[in-house]
Amino acid sequence: MRKHSLAVCAHALILVSLLTACGSDRCPTLPGGVNYCLQSPASGPSFSVLQQVVTGEGEQQETLLAFIENNPRRLALVGLTPLGQTVLTVTWDGKHIVASGPPGTGARIKPAVLVAVLQFGLWPQDAVRAGLAEDVIWNDDGADGQLISQGESLLTIHRTGEAAPYDTLNIALHPAKLLMNIHTLTDEACCGVDTAP
Repeated sequence: MRKHSLAVCAHALILVSLLTACGSDRCPTLPGGVNYCLQSPASGPSFSVLQQVVTGEGEQQETLLAFIENNPRRLALVGLTPLGQTVLTVTWDGKHIVASGPPGTGARIKPAVLVAVLQFGLWPQDAVRAGLAEDVIWNDDGADGQLISQGESLLTIHRTGEAAPYDTLNIALHPAKLLMNIHTLTDEACCGVDTAP
């Protein structure tokens, strides 16, 4: 069991490194070279949810759990192994991102792109659009979203469910060759996230 837990923990850190790109915390550069300026927690929906996140395909699949909570004050994310070991904690209050992980991994964790991907999946279309340059296309009809730059599809999202956090989210970051299939498990709070201001 411990060997499997360590393997999942390592995969979580690899996932974060795949999402990492150069750029400021406020306006990170996404895979594919597009800058996105993070929007405030208040511009998104308020919710708390526990989700199962499956990355990869076939024999390369790995499963993580994610507790995500957003309110007008801040967005909080806790990533866990299936056994409940915390591998990543990220908060964004509209000004600062704070991230923590296992000892020795801090230099690899650049969470701004991870927060950006969450906003593409969960924030309203107009809020996401406000974070992009005018020459970048963000098409979002509520069920499907696509980010296009210079004719290239960089990010696609498919959602089921009536409202955020949705029943399922299928996210593909094409330049990073990263697939994430996300399923909502419960709306109950967990994981010891302190949402006090």
